[in-house]
Amino acid sequence: MGKKVEVSAKLSDGDRVATVNYTFGDNLEESGKLFGVDCVWSKFVQAAIIDLQSLMRRLVKAGKSDEEIAATVKGWKPGVKTTIQRTPQEKAVASLDALSDTERAAIIKQYQKK
Repeated sequence: MGKKVEVSAKLSDGDRVATVNYTFGDNLEESGKLFGVDCVWSKFVQAAIIDLQSLMRRLVKAGKSDEEIAATVKGWKPGVKTTIQRTPQEKAVASLDALSDTERAAIIKQYQKK
């Protein structure tokens, strides 16, 4: 029931790698039979919460309001990449932030003349 998956683990400060083959099941039904549907459900919820928290952190970092975060989360689905839309002003600021102080000053000086 289900093909074996090779899983490896290594300590960050060591060279030794431990490797095992483990069967998780090939689909939801098989995984439910192997581990029980409650286990499969709880692992799904745990992983989905972590994904949702990651999205929310990216939205907070992007300066989105609580209302904007709630609206984005309302349309969110686990496992589907959610892009964060930025305004032209946000894109410009991010681009300027990526420049050196000298490059940024030159661009600002250029636009102050207009």
